[in-house]
Amino acid sequence: MNLHRPHRYHGHRPRRRRPVTYDPPFPVTQPLERYRLHHGMGLAAFADFLGIPERLYVQLVVDDRMLPIVIKHQVARRLRVPPWLIVECIPPPSAEEQARVAASMEESREEGYFEVDPVTGQAIGEEVFLDEEEVPAGQPTPAEHLRLALALHQLLGVHRNSADSDYLALRAALEHRIREHLNIGPNEVFDSEAWARDLIDTIGVVRGVFRSRPDSG
Repeated sequence: MNLHRPHRYHGHRPRRRRPVTYDPPFPVTQPLERYRLHHGMGLAAFADFLGIPERLYVQLVVDDRMLPIVIKHQVARRLRVPPWLIVECIPPPSAEEQARVAASMEESREEGYFEVDPVTGQAIGEEVFLDEEEVPAGQPTPAEHLRLALALHQLLGVHRNSADSDYLALRAALEHRIREHLNIGPNEVFDSEAWARDLIDTIGVVRGVFRSRPDSG
């Protein structure tokens, strides 16, 4: 009579991955600071809740794009929401997407823009060419300036009517980063709110143009 011993697994058993369960408190994408106020936590306590040092949390809020994606994934997991529902954790575009956007912008520079009717989507008006200054190597690009302007706009929007004690520290860190990008000294007079508002308004106008020529005929 042949008896077969049950197979024994030698070594570490593979860990079963638990399915991620989401429980988002907001139906649309929100900044991290909105989540912090929702949980009713101070800056240090919220960073500890997310499992990251306080300085990393500040870097996220001031739009430091050099942070590794694994940090952003961890933050999303701790909050039990998908990354795309957190402004600071939205996955970056792929290399293919970036190349497609760059090609589209280059085509626009060569062919010009046409204003678009916001209702019909049809090109109207005359062809427009936008003058763009070349950014020296190593200097922040207009896109980086826009990200900082949006970060400030978001921070102001979250704390417009709040009495949060940590707001001033975050605001100071973001203002310092903006001044660095714009090469503005700490003692120079600078209205960051007006700068951010004007930049966002300008981009809003540019978004209202159509990049390719309308069909002739």
